[in-house]
Amino acid sequence: QSELKVAKLRLVRVVATRWLSRAAAVVRVWKVISALVLEFHADSRDRSNETATTLYQALFSYKFICALTLFMGVLSTLAQISTAFQRDHVVYRDVRMIIDAAKQSFRAIYNKETFVGTPEWMELIEAKETATAMMTDGPRLFEWRGVQKILVDETAEAAVKAGIADFAEKVVTALGERFPENTGSVMEALDVFNLDLVPKTREKLVEYGNSDIERLCAYYGASQTVKGKLFRRRVDPALVRVQWPLLRERLFDLKAKMDE
Repeated sequence: QSELKVAKLRLVRVVATRWLSRAAAVVRVWKVISALVLEFHADSRDRSNETATTLYQALFSYKFICALTLFMGVLSTLAQISTAFQRDHVVYRDVRMIIDAAKQSFRAIYNKETFVGTPEWMELIEAKETATAMMTDGPRLFEWRGVQKILVDETAEAAVKAGIADFAEKVVTALGERFPENTGSVMEALDVFNLDLVPKTREKLVEYGNSDIERLCAYYGASQTVKGKLFRRRVDPALVRVQWPLLRERLFDLKAKMDE
């Protein structure tokens, strides 16, 4: 990293169940890809690391570079959704906006028919096309982000694009199933439990959250059928209506202590 004057970053461990760790790991590899290629090439040449040759061949391949660049964009978007849910006080209206924006983005830039990709992807493709435009025969080589003599493989590029498009489509479908469009108002109603939105005066507290609680009771207090599978009601609406004023008072007291 010092030799190439690129960002001095440590690689991070990937946790299979966390989008944040995956995104962080991929982004860091992307940022220091030239240093990694140089290091593994040196280790392979000096035979100082028995896995260096395999790693060098993998990182230096056009297929890996394509996948790395595209997955960085995909995982960064998913990390934004994950981050929104991990805030101290989750604002579901904001979460809904982030999810909808992610779905629209995936449909627009990873579409199978009109694949565009992220700005980083367009930068990669521009570097390839600019360097190889005048090449009529022989291997097509180009430089990108300090990595030199990358061998173009159009078949690998097409395969990676198709794979990313399929993955993005599945993510959009999964987000739609997990957060259906018709439950947007239900998610927003969950903001009633957000201390940041609780009124500071008792005058405004009297009516606070009543309509949101009714929306939640209507959804969670009735059985739901999803894809032919029956989900029985989660709460007793009558009991919720009795308990809500007590919880509201508790939220008000907690809000007052936080503001002291």
